Amino acid sequence: MAVIDGSMPVSEGPHLPLWSGRAAARRMGLGATLALLLLAAVTPARAQGQAGGTTGLPNTEVNPVPTTSGTLGLFTLESGELLGTGWSFSVYGNRFTRMPGSVVVSNYGLSVGWGLRKWVNLYTVFQPEVATQIGSSSELSLRTPLDVKAFSQFDSTIYRTLGPGQNPGYVEDFPFASRNDSGPGNVTLGVKFGLLSEAANAPLSLSIRNDAIIPTRYALSRLLGNGTQTGAFDDLILVAASHNFFDFITLVGNFGYEITRDPRAGGSRDLTQADQIHLGTGFILFPAKRLQFMNEYNGLVFAGAATPNTTFGVRDPVDGIWGFRVYILPAAAIDIGYRFMLNLSNATDRNGFVIKLGISSWPF
Repeated sequence: MAVIDGSMPVSEGPHLPLWSGRAAARRMGLGATLALLLLAAVTPARAQGQAGGTTGLPNTEVNPVPTTSGTLGLFTLESGELLGTGWSFSVYGNRFTRMPGSVVVSNYGLSVGWGLRKWVNLYTVFQPEVATQIGSSSELSLRTPLDVKAFSQFDSTIYRTLGPGQNPGYVEDFPFASRNDSGPGNVTLGVKFGLLSEAANAPLSLSIRNDAIIPTRYALSRLLGNGTQTGAFDDLILVAASHNFFDFITLVGNFGYEITRDPRAGGSRDLTQADQIHLGTGFILFPAKRLQFMNEYNGLVFAGAATPNTTFGVRDPVDGIWGFRVYILPAAAIDIGYRFMLNLSNATDRNGFVIKLGISSWPF
C-alpha cells in the first residue's frame, strides 16, 4: 500500500449540483441552428471535375490534413479518408479540462503518417510536453492531508478518501494528476485500414484504426511528479465514417473503445482504471476551399469496473470545438479552434483550444 504525502485540506462545503443536460442541449441546438442558417444562406456548388490537390484525394483544391491523432480529419475527429500514398505531418497544441479538481490539461504533440497502400496507413504520435494545472486541489485525494482518521486509505489503492465514509477523488483518464507540473506524454503507434471509399464510388468513406498507447514513464514517483500519463499500456480501436456532399460540407462520425490496464507502479495495483468509450461528430464547411470552417463535438464515457470516484458533477466529459482551417499552401494548413467543456459546469475553467499545423503530400 503506497502512502502519498498531501498538502491541502479537503473542503467540507456543500456538494455542487450536477450539470443539467438541458444546458448542453441548448448549446448543441444553438450550434446546429447556426449551421442550418449558414447552410440555408449559401447555395452549394457542384464539384469541378478536375484533379484534386497534390494527393488526388477528394478535395479539389487542397489536401486533407491530419488531426491530433495523426489521421486525416478535423481538429481531433478523423474522417474515413486515408492517404492513398505519401506522408503527413502535424504539430499541435490541445487544451481541455477534466474533473474533479478542475484540472486543465495542455498537451503539445507531433504526428507523422505514412500511406503505405491505398487501404493501409501507419502513423505515430508523440507528446513531448503535457502540462497539468490544478484549479481545485481539495477535490483530489492525492492532495489530502496525512490524517488517517479524517482521510483514511481507500482499500489498497494510492488514494485516500475525501473524508470519513467518502470515496476518493481523482481524474479518471489522468489518475496521477494532482499538482501544477509538466512532463512528456505517451507515444502512440497506430495502423488505419480503409473499408469503403467515396473515391471508389462507395456511398461513404469508412475506416477502422488500432492504436497502441505506450507510456514513457513507469515509476510511481515519476508518475506522481507530473500526472501526465498512467504508466500502463492501453489499446484503442476506433471506427470513422465520413461523407462529402458536393465539396460543400463533409460530415464525420467516430466511435472508439479504449481498453485500459490498471497502473501497477511499484509492483502492486495502484487503482482500477475504467475503460473509455470515445464518441464524436462534426463537419467541415467548404472542404475544397482554402478557408474552411469546422465544428466538432466529443464525448468521453468511462465504462466497466473502476475505483470509486467523487466526480463533483457529471462523470463523463463532453466538449465542443469551433474554428477554422486556412491553407497557406495546397498541402499545408493551420487550424485554430476554441474548445469548451459543455457539461463540466463545476469546473473553475472550462475554456480550451486546439491549434495545429498540418501537412500532407506525395512521397519525396
